[in-house]
Amino acid sequence: MGYVTHLSGELTIQPPLTYGELRDQRSWLTFKQDDHSYRSLCLETTESEVETPDGRLLSRTSSTVRVFDLGDGRYGPDDVATDIAALVNAFPDHVFTGRIHYEGEENGDLAKIIVDFDAEHTAHSVRIVRPEIRWPE
Repeated sequence: MGYVTHLSGELTIQPPLTYGELRDQRSWLTFKQDDHSYRSLCLETTESEVETPDGRLLSRTSSTVRVFDLGDGRYGPDDVATDIAALVNAFPDHVFTGRIHYEGEENGDLAKIIVDFDAEHTAHSVRIVRPEIRWPE
């Protein structure tokens, strides 16, 4: 068995992605990519019925990014951050925020991937934060 990476947490998207945006970027709806490799995250969709003058309409949106554990080789925090940056770049008109917690099999293989939007609302920041060990003096 390969190195197992445990991921938890979620990112939120504001405003939620519309069906048209999801349709145009269909590859983000699954963890599996066209080349049969996997990425660490995908979009979670929500369906709701909307009453219109012509009847009920089924609406699909996405306001959440989900992560899943990877057991296929070594997949580090840098790889997760790369996946997040690619997703953020695919939808430049939306704000992504949240934290993904990363835990590898080895002792001390811990990190948080934090996604923020800067104060001027002009760019996203994807940061990797690792715990620091400080020995007493």
